[in-house]
Amino acid sequence: MCISSQINDIWRKKTCRLGMLAIFKRALDIALRNRKADFIKMDIEGAETNALVGAYQVVLRNKPTLAVSAYHQPGHLFQVPLLIKAMAPDYKLHLRHYREYAVSETVCCGISKKR
Repeated sequence: MCISSQINDIWRKKTCRLGMLAIFKRALDIALRNRKADFIKMDIEGAETNALVGAYQVVLRNKPTLAVSAYHQPGHLFQVPLLIKAMAPDYKLHLRHYREYAVSETVCCGISKKR
C-alpha cells in the first residue's frame, strides 16, 4: 500500500508510485492554508485517518462539515469518529450507512455545534 498508516509518513513522503503514475499528495493544512473550507468529504480508500490528521488546522480554523468514509479498514468504524472528536470535541457525530446489505458505504458525518 502506498500511503502508510503511520502519521509521520504523511509529512515525509511527497509522492507515491503506482506503476508509471506518480501521485502527489499534500496535507489539507498546507493546500488550504489561505482558503476557507465549509465541507470536506473523504472517501480515499483507507487513507482517511491520515488525511484527517493532515486537515487538523483546517478543521480547527474553519469548522467544516465532515463526511468521512469509515469502512475501508476494519478499525475505521471506531477510529474515524474518535479522531474527529479528539480534533474537534464540539462536533456532533452521526454514522450513516448507505447500503442495506453490504459492509461498505458507512460514513461518519461531523457537524460543528458552532456553525
